[in-house]
Amino acid sequence: MIVSIDYSRIVANVLNIHGKQLENLLSGTTLTVAQFLAHEGYITWADQHQLIQNALDAYPHEGLGILVGRSIPLASHGTVGIAAQSSPTLFEGLTDMVKYHATRAQFSRLCLGTTPQFIRIVAQLQVEHDAVGQFLLEALSASMKLSFDVLLSRSIEDVEYHFSFSKPTYHPLIESTLAGKVLYDQPKNQYLIPKALGACTLPSRNEGLRLMAQQHCETLFRTLRNRDSYTERVKSILRNNRSPSINQEDVAALLNVSTRTLLRRLKDENTSYKEVVDQQRKSVAEHYLTHSDLSIETIAACMEYHDISSFRRAFKRWFGIPPSEYPRTID
Repeated sequence: MIVSIDYSRIVANVLNIHGKQLENLLSGTTLTVAQFLAHEGYITWADQHQLIQNALDAYPHEGLGILVGRSIPLASHGTVGIAAQSSPTLFEGLTDMVKYHATRAQFSRLCLGTTPQFIRIVAQLQVEHDAVGQFLLEALSASMKLSFDVLLSRSIEDVEYHFSFSKPTYHPLIESTLAGKVLYDQPKNQYLIPKALGACTLPSRNEGLRLMAQQHCETLFRTLRNRDSYTERVKSILRNNRSPSINQEDVAALLNVSTRTLLRRLKDENTSYKEVVDQQRKSVAEHYLTHSDLSIETIAACMEYHDISSFRRAFKRWFGIPPSEYPRTID
């Protein structure tokens, strides 16, 4: 599970945390201040959760999620925002927002549907509904309110906001921000937009721009699917744990699944643990030959082959030639 780092920078800005103060915000995460400021792309859920918890601990009042969400305009959602804003109608813009939401954040799953009266967006929290989870729901809701307004270029005040949590003490902040009907203790977290608004044309519609943004979002989807596959996750663990003693039970434990589940997931991806290990060893062998001047004997030893002949047989199976004939870029 990943989240765009852009949203964490917005958290820091809302709290007016800069420079050395960022060290406290990043305490307990894997991020350095330099990485936080320069990194593009995504951070892990573990880092995101810790960062938000640090922010909640540092903020002396309640309702931080709402304040952060008010600072996340449609433009902050990258190409998802571009696709939505360049759509021909509000309904199509909302369709793009929901469809590509996972390319920006995966803490919630958005589902779009309709009733006779409303366009309905259900927000299913994919993480624990603790203080951090509620922060995320509130930030998402305030940001969605901004998106509705931007898409139609006017304040939309007839949207219903349903929350599964009870009315908090700071409910006036929530209600004044959302400027619509707000209900608590509901079965679902959802937004109900009057169906008639769905047909409204957007002033910023641009079919060519929308197509380009959609294509970019589809590319991100493919990249994230590969990144999130069990095959790639096992490879990542093997890259970082090159000890020959690590086995499939160890890898399953690191992925927080049972060994049986790991093997089943790999089978679903048309591979096996043995094949993934073999692919990773092939990659390591190629890396040594193309990025080092180590001898073949030393490479075999580094890869924990007990004899050079076993390494040569494996290498020939991988590449069709013995390691001595493999072209090396470093003499």
